[in-house]
Amino acid sequence: MNLRLAEKSISAARIKKHAYGVCFRIIRGILLAGLVFLILYPIFVKAAASLMSNSDIYNPSVVFLPKNPTFENFITVWNAVEYPIAFAKTFALSFTVGILQVISCTLVAYGLAKFRFYGRRIIMGLVIFTLVIPTQTILTPLYIRFRFFDITQLLQIGGELSGISLINTVLPITLLSATATAFKNGLYIFILLQHFKNSPKVLEEAAFIDGCGRFATFTRIAVPGAVPMLVTIFLFAFVWQWTDYYYTSIFMPEMDFLTSRLLDIEFSWIAGISGDYAISVSYAPRVLLLIFPLVIVYLFTQRFFVESVERSGIVG
Repeated sequence: MNLRLAEKSISAARIKKHAYGVCFRIIRGILLAGLVFLILYPIFVKAAASLMSNSDIYNPSVVFLPKNPTFENFITVWNAVEYPIAFAKTFALSFTVGILQVISCTLVAYGLAKFRFYGRRIIMGLVIFTLVIPTQTILTPLYIRFRFFDITQLLQIGGELSGISLINTVLPITLLSATATAFKNGLYIFILLQHFKNSPKVLEEAAFIDGCGRFATFTRIAVPGAVPMLVTIFLFAFVWQWTDYYYTSIFMPEMDFLTSRLLDIEFSWIAGISGDYAISVSYAPRVLLLIFPLVIVYLFTQRFFVESVERSGIVG
C-alpha cells in the first residue's frame, strides 16, 4: 500500500515537473517571438516600403505589402549614390581599419594581461575610462591635431599651431586604428584583456620550456587560441566603421564613402519625384543597401561570433 502511494506521489511530481517545463517553454517561446518581432518588424516595414510604387504610396488600402511592387526605387538610389564605387571605398576602409584595430588592440591587451610593469593598473583604468567619455568631448582636439599634424608638437599645449593637414585623407582613421586609440578601442582591449587573463598559463609555460620567447609565445600560443575573439573584434570594428557617419564626416567630408553618400542623398537628385514617394524612394532603399552587406558578412562569420560568446561566458 505504501509502495503504491509512493509511486503515485512520484508520478504526480513528474507530471507537475513536466507541466512546469511545458509552461516555461511556452512562455520562453512567446518572449522570443516578441523579441524577434520587435527586431524584424522595422526591417520588414522598410523592405515593403522600398518596393512600393507611386500608386501604392497614395493608396490607403496598401498597408504593408505593395500591390504593384517595383525595384525602380533601388535602381534610382543605386545610380544616385554611385553604389559600386562607394561600396568599394567603404569596404576597403572598413577592412583596413578592422585589421589594424585587431592587431593594435591585441598587442595592448596581451601586454596588459601578461606583463607586470609600473603604471600597468593606471593604463588599465584609462582604457576603461575611455568607454565612458563622450565622443564629442575629444573630437575637437582630434580634429585640430590632424588639421595641423606635426609629430614634434603632439604633446604641445598652447602656442601657435602649424603642420600639414591630414583632413580629407584616410590617415586620421588609420592612425587612430593602428595606435589602438580609435572609436570603441577601449571596449576591444577590455574584451581581449579578459580573455588573455583567463587563458591557461600551462600552455605558455610549456612554450617557454620549449625555448619560445615572448613574441613566439604570443604568435604561436596566444593568437591561435584567441581566433574567435579576434574575429568578433574584427566584426565589431568593421561594422562600426561601415556605419560610421560622425568620424567620417568630420575627418573625410569630401570623400565619397557609402554611409555619407546614402545619408546625404537629397530628394533633388531624383528628378521628378517629390512628396511621400520621395521619402519611400530615398529612405527605405538607403537603409537596406547599407545593412545588406553587413548581413552577408555576418552569415559567413556567425560560427566564430557564437564561439567567442560561448568562450567568454565560460572563462568569465
